[in-house]
This record gives sequence, C-alpha cells and structure tokens, in this order.
Amino acid sequence: ATLIYTPGEPLQPDTMLLIRLDTTAKAANGLFLPEPLQIEYYVPDNLLVSHLLPAPGSTEIDPTSSVVVTFNQPVVPLGESLTAAPAALSLFPEVPGTGEWINTSTYMFTADPGLSGGVTYQATISSGLSSTFGTKLDPESTTVWTFSTSYPELLDFSPHHGAGNVVLDAELELKFNQAMDPDSVRKNLRFVNGKGEPVDGKIEWSEDYKEAAFIPNQLLERSMTYAAVLPGEVKAAGGTPLQLDTSWTFQTVDELRFLGTPVGQHYTTSIYEGVTLYFNSPVDRSTVKDNITLIPEVDDLRPSTGSSGTALQLYGDFDPLTEYALVMNDSLADEWGSTL
Repeated sequence: ATLIYTPGEPLQPDTMLLIRLDTTAKAANGLFLPEPLQIEYYVPDNLLVSHLLPAPGSTEIDPTSSVVVTFNQPVVPLGESLTAAPAALSLFPEVPGTGEWINTSTYMFTADPGLSGGVTYQATISSGLSSTFGTKLDPESTTVWTFSTSYPELLDFSPHHGAGNVVLDAELELKFNQAMDPDSVRKNLRFVNGKGEPVDGKIEWSEDYKEAAFIPNQLLERSMTYAAVLPGEVKAAGGTPLQLDTSWTFQTVDELRFLGTPVGQHYTTSIYEGVTLYFNSPVDRSTVKDNITLIPEVDDLRPSTGSSGTALQLYGDFDPLTEYALVMNDSLADEWGSTL
C-alpha cells in the first residue's frame, strides 16, 4: 500500500517537514503499527548564486578573464549533456564567445577573442533558471552585477630608451598588461635605423599574447642609433586600442674596446679571484687563449664571462705573492668579429 501526502500549501524553502505515524495507525487487515514511525523530508532552499567572477564592482579586470557563476544547487542534471543546457547569464554590451556548464552547478562564459579593454560590463543571471530539485532562482539573490576591464597598456620594453652598447643580436621585447591582437601589432610596429631604413624581422609571441619579441632578420649595425615606435592605434585582443603612442631609441655597440680593470692598471687580487677585464662588447671566449698572455705563465688558464659577456674573468693556478704582467693582442675579438 502507498500513502500519498499532499500539502495544502507550498512548502517553505530550506525547511524540514516531519511526518509521524503512531501505533494507532491501522492497516486494512486490522493490524496496527508495532512502533511509531517518523519520516523527515527536507525542502530544498531556493536556487542561490554562491559565487561570481569577476567579483561585483571589480575594476582593472584582465579582458581575457572568463565570467563565471556558481549556484548552491545543481542546475543541470547529472549525466545530461552540459553543452545542451540553457545559458546561465548574458553580458551587456554583448560579446561574442562561448558559454558552457563546466559542472552541474557552475557556468562559465569566455569571450572570443576577449572582452574589450576599458569597458564596464553588466552581467545578468537568466531569470528562468531552476535547480534539478525544481526550485526557482531566489529573488533576493544577486542576479545583476557589473565589472570593468583594464585599458590595454605597454608595461615595459627593451632595449630601454637611451640604452647604449646594445648588442648586435638584440631583440625588441614588448610586455603588455593584456592579450594583444598580433596582426595589429605586426602592421603598426615600426623599427628603423638612424638612416630611416626599416629593420625587417618577425614577431614571436608568448602563449598568452601578452609578450612579444621582434627578431631582426640580420644583425644590427654597429654604432647605430635605432628607433622603435608603437602607435596608439595598436589594438588589444578585444579590439580596444592602446590610445597612447610609445617611442624610444637606443644605440648599438661600437667596435671592440678594452675599458679597464676594477681598480686601474696596477692592482692586487686574490689568487682565487683571478683577473677581471672590462670591455664594451661581449668577448668571444674562443679568441682569449691565443690573444691574452700572462707573464709568468699561469697553468690551467680558464676564461669566463658574465651574463652580459662584457666582463672577462681569467681563472687559473696563480702563485701567491707574485707580480704578473698581462698582454693583450689586437686580434682579440668580440662575438661578431670586431677586434681591438
């Protein structure tokens, strides 16, 4: 036998319904319940928004960010196709992109290729949503919120403005605060030498399109001033322009020159520190042993250069309390063949 209880009015959300049967309940065959029976029925809460991304009222949001809403209850039945479920939100201004339920209670919208920079968006939860328990969206829950995206900006570049002794195989490196439109950067970036001649090359991007490197097809010229210009019309991935022009210049290295030692022509050093020599251009270490002589001779002479290549360290089996003379030949070369 089946007992059906139908409430006389809708049950209140987030409450507990208790159904009790005592021992006076009698079956059709005249038998009574051997002991009291209590059934507890939980009435689900209304459908509530439990988490929003970006957070309501947030600013300077990366335009590549997704818009995410999470509910307190499943909206899509387990096992049902998540792609066929209704959209949980909409944006104004409208943005092309893809919305998907990433689980039964979380919906994510990703703009393609991205949100526009410098825009305040209004996100609205779809009013017709209901949970798998049949509960409707709570009218007291947040259903509309706004957030603002950041304007595109060139954060850094190298070589920096006014830099000197820039190596001949230098690349132009650009760092942005958000994903950029590669075609827009390629069409608008200008890189010329001091004679106004354009420098040909290619642009390589990081995976997130926030960093770019312009790689010249050939080595830069020595002792040459170069200028780079990134116009304000260059666009981010979402279509918003930079608005501000950025230009800078730098100077490449001269012919190889010896600049000196840490403390002049005559100095005292530890047998473990070796000898340090400074140059204006990275030294080709393969030319060191044939072109630098120490008198008296030092066994196991080992040349080393720092990250810039312009500081040459000579290590070896130096004897203590010994005066050495160092002779450099004019055929000592830098990495691109210039000699002293």
